Amino acid sequence: MKTNWILFILVVLVTYGWMLSRQAQKDQEFREKMAQHEIDLAAWEARQANLEEIRQQAREAAARAAAGDTVTTPTRRVERTDTTTDSPVDPTGTEVSDLPPAASGEITDFERMLGMETARVHKIDTKLYTVQITEWGARPTSWEIKDSQFVRSTTNGSETTATLQLIPQTGDRALREYPLEFAGRTVNRFNNIMYEATRNELPDGTRLSFQSRSIDGMTVVKDYFFRHDNYVVDLSVTLINGEQAHKPLGDSETGFGIGWQGGFGEPEVSSRLTGWTQSVYSSMGTIRNRSVTRDSGPVRVVAPMEWVGMEKKYFAAIVMPSEANPSTAVEVYFNAFRNDANEYRVPGVNLPMSVALYHAPTRLDIGQTMSMDYQVYVGPKNRQALSSEAIVTAGMENPPHSLVFHTVPLGMGWLRPLCLVLLNLMRWLFEMIGHWGLAIIATTLIVRTIIYPLTHWAIKNQARTMIEQQKIRPEMEAITKKYKGDPAKRNQAVMQLYRDHNVNPLGFLRGCLPMLLQMPVFLALYVVFEQSVELRGQSFLWIADLSAPDALYTWGVNVPILGPSLNLLPILMAVTNYALMKIMQTPTTDELQAKIQKQMMIMMPIFLVLFLYQLPSGLILYWTVSNCISVGQSYFTKRIIAKHMAEHDEMKKNGLVVDGNKKELEGKPVGT
Repeated sequence: MKTNWILFILVVLVTYGWMLSRQAQKDQEFREKMAQHEIDLAAWEARQANLEEIRQQAREAAARAAAGDTVTTPTRRVERTDTTTDSPVDPTGTEVSDLPPAASGEITDFERMLGMETARVHKIDTKLYTVQITEWGARPTSWEIKDSQFVRSTTNGSETTATLQLIPQTGDRALREYPLEFAGRTVNRFNNIMYEATRNELPDGTRLSFQSRSIDGMTVVKDYFFRHDNYVVDLSVTLINGEQAHKPLGDSETGFGIGWQGGFGEPEVSSRLTGWTQSVYSSMGTIRNRSVTRDSGPVRVVAPMEWVGMEKKYFAAIVMPSEANPSTAVEVYFNAFRNDANEYRVPGVNLPMSVALYHAPTRLDIGQTMSMDYQVYVGPKNRQALSSEAIVTAGMENPPHSLVFHTVPLGMGWLRPLCLVLLNLMRWLFEMIGHWGLAIIATTLIVRTIIYPLTHWAIKNQARTMIEQQKIRPEMEAITKKYKGDPAKRNQAVMQLYRDHNVNPLGFLRGCLPMLLQMPVFLALYVVFEQSVELRGQSFLWIADLSAPDALYTWGVNVPILGPSLNLLPILMAVTNYALMKIMQTPTTDELQAKIQKQMMIMMPIFLVLFLYQLPSGLILYWTVSNCISVGQSYFTKRIIAKHMAEHDEMKKNGLVVDGNKKELEGKPVGT
């Protein structure tokens, strides 16, 4: 036994040393990346200095325009499209030319900044969110979720609420991409021009209509409708060709469309509490995720699209085309020139990807008008909100609410219905009790009540097996002593002993049934606590967030396996697991088997602590309460079985039981 413990300690020490070396290696890699980050920072600062000069010119020009003076466009700056050009290049990553603005189809940095400086911003404020839309491009520049149900956070035991920004505010706002921009040749010119806005307040929402100036005879109207009590926004885009010429919309390969550009959410290092930012789309009955990096090119999928968007762990932005203007493709890309601010160069930070929904290429004939209708959902990945009656789901195989739990670990898609059932059960209990922690405990009680008949049968049979084996222990010891040098005869005699006393040697395995019955529930609850926005920031006792480790004490150092904090719940869970194993321990006369059982009783709780240490505290709370129930149930069931077995033996002594069957006495069965 000492040898086994020494081996176990050596394995733990070697594993821990290896993890420490890996952590040191990662720290070194991080330092190297930060060194490269410093180099990139110098280049970025040089670019910012140049842009600041242009920005100052734009501000002065905006002031002159406000005073009624004429604005003169400075030196032309054209976005670089060919790195082999011989044109002089400035630190901003653009080519410098002395051509006047009219000689090029591209808009200058100065014109962008001037447009953003002079454009009016319209603010839509509802009880769920706040949106700001600029007249420069008719695009939203800020989208904040403020519903306290989903943005609640707990710090040092005190609950606070704040808004959650879903459009990055990083980088130069005049140069970067923004959501709901046009994608595709011809129409993308309307992303950087001035629109004239008309606002209309209605009983159930606010309507904002933007009309552009004419470019080569074509005009665009973008009409938004924001509901007061819903996350769903209606967007109608109308293209008007008022000139005597045909207008192609998109080229033969890419087509044209609209999307969610410039990233989703503020820059942050990805973690299990926030998740990666990914594009997501629904096509042909399947929901898929796509990601790109700085080094990878655009990812394009050609297929009919029900909806496309961006998602993080708890929130999503979805663009849904109407059946009248179906989508034919989706493209995911990263525009380094427009979106790659310095904050995005920190290792591990989510990149500001863009996703565009494309329609088949077409053209506007002379005097023709084309309208495209969309619905935009920007908010929590909450099934009730995503199932809003405002969302038109006709013809969809995967409505937006399918986004909830669409990524189940290890490909266990069959768990999704169980995840939804458990989440709905906890939500129903929460509405009655008013506290998520108590709702989890109540859920545990309900689940254990449902499986009680089977767990009782399993525990009863295991307890009976244990008692029967205790009774035959003297005979087992005699057989072991008699056939000490002959294992074959010893095993034969032991099996005959089991048959004579009607003892099942594998009866102890029935005790595993309660755990097996709960494994699907446990796995489903893992998904629920990992992905449910309802549990984000919900506190209970000392637990600040039920979707994260309980963190009783934070020591500020990221220790391998244990992380940055002392988590109490996994330790309590291991203690209850040890108590359960102690109660259900099977007696044995084999010294080796007894040693193995004793080691397992110690090693299993340690293993569980290490394996489950960083899991959501809500899940560990469920397991701990379930273990407490099992301990009580096993203890009392074992006592009842022991009492019945003692009565049975007494009856057998008195001749009231023959061959395991009870005699009839005065017409009534004897015993229980």
